[in-house]
Amino acid sequence: MKLRPVTDADSAAVVELIDSCLREIGDRVFPEGEGQDLMNPEASYAGRGGAFVFMEDDTGITGTHAVLPTSENGTATFRRLYVRKDMRGHGVGKRLMQWAIDEAIAKGFERVVFWSDTRFAHAHEFFRRFGFVKGETRDMDDGAVPYSEFRFERAL
Repeated sequence: MKLRPVTDADSAAVVELIDSCLREIGDRVFPEGEGQDLMNPEASYAGRGGAFVFMEDDTGITGTHAVLPTSENGTATFRRLYVRKDMRGHGVGKRLMQWAIDEAIAKGFERVVFWSDTRFAHAHEFFRRFGFVKGETRDMDDGAVPYSEFRFERAL
C-alpha cells in the first residue's frame, strides 16, 4: 500500500469511498455543504497550506486523511479520516493517522484539534489510543441530515 496526494482528478473516487463510510451510519456525502472540499480537493487542502492523501493498493483507494492549518496560531485540524470497510483492522487507519501526526509536526504545528461525528464510536476509541482527548459536543446542520460532533485535541 502506498500514500499519495489527492488531486482534483481523484475527487469522484474519494467521494465514493467517503460516501460508502457515511452510508454505514445512515448518512451520505453532501457536496452542497460539508462536502464542498471534496469537489476541489487541491484548492481545499494544498491550496490552503494543508495536505490531503489517500492510501491505495491494487484494489483501489483504501483510506483517506487530511491536515489543515486552523485560524488559531500553531494549531492544525485533521479531516477526512475514512477507511474502506473491508480494510479496517489491517493497519490502514494507523498508517494514515501516523502520517497526519508526522505531517502536522513537519509543518510546525504544536497542537491538533478536530471534530468527529458522534456516530463513529469505534473511531473515537482509535483516537484515544493516539492520545487525543474528547471534549465538547456541537450540533451541525451542514450535512444531508443534522448530526453532532465531538471535539478531540492533542498536543504534538
